[in-house]
Amino acid sequence: MQPFFVPVNEEFLARKVYQATERVFCSASGVSQTLAEAIVAAAQTRSKLQVAVVLDSSPLPARMGLADTSGLEILNSAQSDLSNLSVRQSPRLRLCVMIADACGWAWWPRVQAVEPPRVSPELPNAMVLHPKQVEYVLSSFSIDSQRLASLPSGEVSIPGPPPPPDRSGVPSEPLSSADVHKRGEDLRMSPPEKFHELRKISVYRPLLQYVEGADLVGVRTEAMSVSLPEQIANLPVPTDSAARLRTSLKLFVDDAMSSDLLERQLRRYKDFFCPSIQPPYGRLILKRETSAFEAALQAFQNQEIESFRHQFSQSLKQQRSRLGTLVRDIYTAACVEHISSVKRDEDAHKWLDRHLDAVLSGLAGRPGRIRLTKPIYKDITYQTLNDPDFIRRVREAFPQESWPRHELYASQVAAEATD
Repeated sequence: MQPFFVPVNEEFLARKVYQATERVFCSASGVSQTLAEAIVAAAQTRSKLQVAVVLDSSPLPARMGLADTSGLEILNSAQSDLSNLSVRQSPRLRLCVMIADACGWAWWPRVQAVEPPRVSPELPNAMVLHPKQVEYVLSSFSIDSQRLASLPSGEVSIPGPPPPPDRSGVPSEPLSSADVHKRGEDLRMSPPEKFHELRKISVYRPLLQYVEGADLVGVRTEAMSVSLPEQIANLPVPTDSAARLRTSLKLFVDDAMSSDLLERQLRRYKDFFCPSIQPPYGRLILKRETSAFEAALQAFQNQEIESFRHQFSQSLKQQRSRLGTLVRDIYTAACVEHISSVKRDEDAHKWLDRHLDAVLSGLAGRPGRIRLTKPIYKDITYQTLNDPDFIRRVREAFPQESWPRHELYASQVAAEATD
């Protein structure tokens, strides 16, 4: 005997959709990517299969953890190309029903933000519908489901004509791309949070964050220098030369390799995405722009910084040659006169280069030290969000924004009852 209570999850439902040959009906707050892709694939590969889906297209199911954010977009994109796929929306829909041919299941959705996946034979979460119940659901649910009720489904007797659609059933309307876009923007502006995170931010949801980091490190070439090896520095040389070479040698002179252009470019990125408002506040960024900001930083890393590293590496080779020539010009005569193993100028050049290489060997790794630190985001305190001076400065920094509230935060909407 077939059990009445059974475990149902997205993989189970996807298999039933793949096996259907005549009709598929799905009602839920939302569908996962797995189930949405199964529905689209079935409609594409079997032109005689009629598919109807009714969902809640508002952001609320995603915030409550009743649905993920991907399935609705997949179905909406596919319905314009598939005449046998209909996708409708019904706000606040919480009835979960799946019908595949003459089989059907009804269940309550799992609250994903709170409860982890847990479906096993010991923990059934759905009821199996009798064939007559299947037909009755289709006859009563919505306009599209009533159309599926007229399709053949084996030895099934329909319990009677459905009640008029305007007095019973579940009201629904066509799903438009504008509805999907609006939902996506709402969730991008304020992404869904897991329950343990909701507890931390249950008082307010800031729309802004402080930004620290995203700084260039190891790029100030004008400060780079090397100390002259002791063996060379101790050689007697003319007074006017000794004062310059006994302390340190600058790697770059006359801005031969300046990082100013690179730093200005980074500052333009930061000013665009996270403008600075005067101390004590610092740089601020819209939460919804953090992904775009990080993508811009990555492009900056891959292009501008890598180009600067290459130029820096080439310039270091030139500076190594310049320093070698400078040292040879000043110390060759003293080397021949005071080093017993050195008899000729050529020997002096080799001796000087060998000792100079000991302190210059680390230069090859200098370009690799140039890097961009990761941005660090910090939330703004509730007290600061209600500071009139802070609000005024933020409005000046983000004049294009139309803030939903003057406090610059949106109240927690994870389980709101009304819009």
